[in-house]
Amino acid sequence: MKVHAFRCSGYFTEEVRKAAITKARLQSNMIVADVGAGTGFMAAGLAPLVDQIVVVDGSAAMLETAKKNLSSFKNVSYQVSNGHILPIENKSIDVAFANMYLHHCPDPLGAIQEMVRILKPGGRLVITDLEAHPYTWMKEEMADEWMGFDRSQIKDWFQAAGLSDIDVDCTGQSCCAETSNSSITNEQDRQAKISVFVATGVR
Repeated sequence: MKVHAFRCSGYFTEEVRKAAITKARLQSNMIVADVGAGTGFMAAGLAPLVDQIVVVDGSAAMLETAKKNLSSFKNVSYQVSNGHILPIENKSIDVAFANMYLHHCPDPLGAIQEMVRILKPGGRLVITDLEAHPYTWMKEEMADEWMGFDRSQIKDWFQAAGLSDIDVDCTGQSCCAETSNSSITNEQDRQAKISVFVATGVR
């Protein structure tokens, strides 16, 4: 059994990004998508490594922030979408990334299937997200639909979406957050520390 030493930090860390990029096996001629891109953190690490990147987020305001953060890159395009119907053609993407996105999706399997739809044959899906946790306050305070995921559930969803060569592993990183709810007084309940997984599969 693997024993991991966890480093605790925010949701968007260089170590998690590196783990995703390593699993992606990127090449300089690739076209990739960053789904649920937020402020463009993942895309900023991807843009120098690939030919084109499509940045997708459900919030137009968030995409404007991403545009500012990614303004130095000329190979980035932007699309507003909630992720359940991606404005991207079938079989057009070499690698699709989703970082800290899946736990915001009401229908995670549907979101995975939609990302698989846009992958070229042999294309790769790379998801980094939270493992299952007990911090119920995160659903209200952070608009989380899911309290993380069991790795076995992620593997089952990847299989249901038709992916092969599936791997779901620990990044060795943890996300930390603290509730603003003053009625939660137990320090262990107030301070969330959640392991981050990286999952990959091939279409």
